[in-house]
Amino acid sequence: MNTVFPGDTPEPPAEAVPPARAQGPQGLRFNLFGFPTRIDPSFLLIVALIGFDGTASHLAIWVALALVSVLGHELGHALAARRLGATASISLQGMGGLTRSSRAEPLRRGESAWLTVAGPAAGILLGLPVLYAINALGWPSWTMGGFALRTAAFTTLGWSALNLLPIIPLDGGHLLELALPGTPLSRQRLAAQLSIAFAVAGGVLAYKGGMSYAGLLAILFAAQNLAILKQTNPGPPLPAAPSLPKQTPAQLLMQPPLPKPGRLPAHPPTAPPGQTPPTPPV
Repeated sequence: MNTVFPGDTPEPPAEAVPPARAQGPQGLRFNLFGFPTRIDPSFLLIVALIGFDGTASHLAIWVALALVSVLGHELGHALAARRLGATASISLQGMGGLTRSSRAEPLRRGESAWLTVAGPAAGILLGLPVLYAINALGWPSWTMGGFALRTAAFTTLGWSALNLLPIIPLDGGHLLELALPGTPLSRQRLAAQLSIAFAVAGGVLAYKGGMSYAGLLAILFAAQNLAILKQTNPGPPLPAAPSLPKQTPAQLLMQPPLPKPGRLPAHPPTAPPGQTPPTPPV
């Protein structure tokens, strides 16, 4: 659930894929509303491991709804990118999704913010009808329909709320970086520092509340931001050049010429009264 912004990192134009679905070594590839989309097997595997509760039917519902929710989230980013005149592609892999977009000119801050908010906004739009259905139907959570509705509410509304937390690489972390003052590098470093603080605090609260998966995510986010700080460290400042005494042009002209290599100076150095002058080399 991440977005690569045009202008931050140069991205090649999204490669078009045939409309028909293609299964290859890099996963399932297809076009979603004109956007090249790829689903890596690692995404399905991690989602299945997270949601496995020993029931095959529950696992199938969980994986299907998680897939639809993440695709809807990334589709929100992609549609916003198209609205801004950029090309976009969607990739689901690992623990989330990624939307890559490319435009000739860099995005302004307001455009980047709009592109960032579009993902969680899409998830909220998907979750509102689900929330209405839960209240209208009143299905118990132990029924298959009740489980499906509550799972859909969690993967749409719950994940959208999580994504708005001010922690990089979440969308809320990118919004935090856009809101900070300073140069792009200083904003990136300050946002990473704040993200570490928020991730550590969130991880402590998650573990105290018995949410081990959320605590693990917090640790991973903190480690990722530590890596950002290490990569963007400008290093120690260079030592200042030694200052030379200022001399007027007349003083420079009155200085004796430097001796040629292999020859002694015409006027050997003299010593103060009472001392023997140094012996020149032979």
